[in-house]
Amino acid sequence: MKRITVIIALLATGLILALCGTALASDQKEVYVDSETVFEVIDAGIYQPRDFIILVIGYVHDSVDISYDHISKDILEKGVWYALGKTPSPRPNLHRYVRICLRYQGRDYKPFKKISDDWWRRPYCDVFGVTRELEKEKVFRDGDKISGIEWQSFWNPLSKEREQKEAEESRRAEMLERQKKEEEARKAKQMAEDKEKQEAKKRLDEFVNKNKITHLLSIKALGATPFVYEGKIVAVIPVWTGHEWNSPVFTQMLTSTQGIFAGSGFMEAIVVSDIPKGLFTSAGTVVIIAGRVLGKTEIKNPLGGTISVPHLKFVGVHFCKYISCGDILKLN
Repeated sequence: MKRITVIIALLATGLILALCGTALASDQKEVYVDSETVFEVIDAGIYQPRDFIILVIGYVHDSVDISYDHISKDILEKGVWYALGKTPSPRPNLHRYVRICLRYQGRDYKPFKKISDDWWRRPYCDVFGVTRELEKEKVFRDGDKISGIEWQSFWNPLSKEREQKEAEESRRAEMLERQKKEEEARKAKQMAEDKEKQEAKKRLDEFVNKNKITHLLSIKALGATPFVYEGKIVAVIPVWTGHEWNSPVFTQMLTSTQGIFAGSGFMEAIVVSDIPKGLFTSAGTVVIIAGRVLGKTEIKNPLGGTISVPHLKFVGVHFCKYISCGDILKLN
């Protein structure tokens, strides 16, 4: 802990013995130094019929943080020790107390010069204490340790201010740490998404290049204009409609090599021929199906009659892990 400076100006012996209660004259004051702190006795005398009170100000160097109670009390006790050591004892029937106020050196405070001043709060001082009744013979000092002093009142608003400031700094630090973690999580998520997109794009590029695909189409788009793509190899892919995924789903095999793939729209379907035997075994499988567009063909309508749907010759297939085929398709 940084050293503390104390200046105490104490009452003249004759006046204290007279117990007149008047302030000391400037030429009767003495200066006492303890470490780096300065004390001054402002007044001493009978304040109430049987109370003899010594009023002391301690001027603390601004390098000392008196917002900590144990530091400020240590300084207060040193001031009380000096006051008792330099002040003759009053008459036996009087009770002796010390009121002591701490201020920072070089700062402006409201002045006071006598015991009756309302000095125990700001703007008079930053820290104050009032001892219980003191018996000089029971107060001891061993080095920097002083014993035998009990406090009737102790007031340190700097402590609460420091705690509030520390709490605010702690909240701010927690907020910054939380924001940092959120930002790190966001970046990590973004990096993971970017990596996933890159890997998906790589898989899609490999699928497109391997099967010589020229167009990526939804079932609905292919069903509307299949002849535009006749002779070309297209891949039928899932699309987001705004409220659901419209994905190509294997429905059933019409023959050992010809199957139907349906979308989510009304009567949206395609027929794919030349499928390798045994390739599709489970209805409801979401796929990206690649095939050469042959035109249209007719299939039975579940409601009766027939419907005309696009007809493809099988070229390749990707079995999707998700209904969106997000493991290979990241178009956004």
